[in-house]
Amino acid sequence: MNEDVQIQQIQAQIEKFEISQNYFSDILNAQLVIFSLIVAVIVGAYFIFQSKVSKSTIKKKVDKEIKKSEKKLAKKVDKNTEKLKESISETLSTITNNVSTTEADVYRSMAYFWDSQSSFGVAFLWWIRASHQYAQAGEDVLTRICLNKAKLSVEKIEQTYTLVPENIGEYQKLMSKIDTRKYKLEKELLDDALKKKLE
Repeated sequence: MNEDVQIQQIQAQIEKFEISQNYFSDILNAQLVIFSLIVAVIVGAYFIFQSKVSKSTIKKKVDKEIKKSEKKLAKKVDKNTEKLKESISETLSTITNNVSTTEADVYRSMAYFWDSQSSFGVAFLWWIRASHQYAQAGEDVLTRICLNKAKLSVEKIEQTYTLVPENIGEYQKLMSKIDTRKYKLEKELLDDALKKKLE
């Protein structure tokens, strides 16, 4: 019987050991799960933090590059705008000069026509118009020629009634727009000839 009792005691101890082993195993499993959860939370928080930091860093770098690109683009646009303005200005100036020269050529042709018809009072006004347009176009030589031709037309006028007040008014208006510094002599000679004719 002793043996039976011993066997029973061993079995009881084995059962207690199994119960404590299961209990200890459950405690270890619970601790392992808790530890795993803590690690998962830490890793998740680290990942979220890094992604936010990474996004903000990337956003800052992108914003910085966008600003650099905008500045470069603005400089290029300003440069190209200035070049375009200069080009348009030069083209417009050339066209304006060409138009003024063409108008002056027409006026000069009309002056020659009226001179050939011995209508010197009318020719005088056309010479003044031509000289004004040539002066606007910067054609110095042709301006001087037209002013001299206007003086010659005035000197050829036989009857002063052909110099009507409207023509004298237009003459004064156009002469005031012709640069006195460049054409001082021609303007003075023309004014003197006109004054003599009107006396």
